[in-house]
Amino acid sequence: MIRAKGYIALALPVVLFAAMMALGISAGQRLEGTDWLRACSVLCAYWGWMAVETATSIRERGEESPKDKGTLLLYAIGQGATVLIALALAPGAPAEPVAWAGVALFVVGVALRLYAVRTLGDLYSHRVRVQSSHRVISRGPYRFIRHPAYAGMLLAHLGFVLVFFHWLALAPLVLLLLPGVVLRITVEEKAMLGLDGYADYCARRKRLIPMVW
Repeated sequence: MIRAKGYIALALPVVLFAAMMALGISAGQRLEGTDWLRACSVLCAYWGWMAVETATSIRERGEESPKDKGTLLLYAIGQGATVLIALALAPGAPAEPVAWAGVALFVVGVALRLYAVRTLGDLYSHRVRVQSSHRVISRGPYRFIRHPAYAGMLLAHLGFVLVFFHWLALAPLVLLLLPGVVLRITVEEKAMLGLDGYADYCARRKRLIPMVW
């Protein structure tokens, strides 16, 4: 069952890419000029980002991780639903200030996530697990928050929703992706508590938002 869930999570990016292609073309037909160029740029950037993420999933395919407790699949579904519903509901004339704010958040979010992944290096994984080489990382973005990769993921998807903004598109972000991230953080931190120095590290840094949570 665990192995099956891992393969499902691996297949989701392929399904998401195909669905994004279809819905992206449909959304693009409702846009023109600067709106079209902005939307096309964000879509292409998202696909490039997905390719980077999928490379990690391919490397880990078939690996079992009972510590995940199903959070990987829930997390992936939240991402997919957020993106697809944003594209499906994309208006023909998005509000310029909101859309450009979305571009900024998207870029910052992706940059933060990639920076966090690069900082972790070989310790980065899509699965919740504790390796023999595991150690507390407190440099880079981890100096400020415990989960910058998840913070970047949420920022990027909020930005994506704002680029193709429709009020209803916030629902999967708030009701699926955000709870999925919070649950995954809870599961991950329970698994990491046995790591030397991790409890002290947690006591001095918030999870996602400095000085808040």
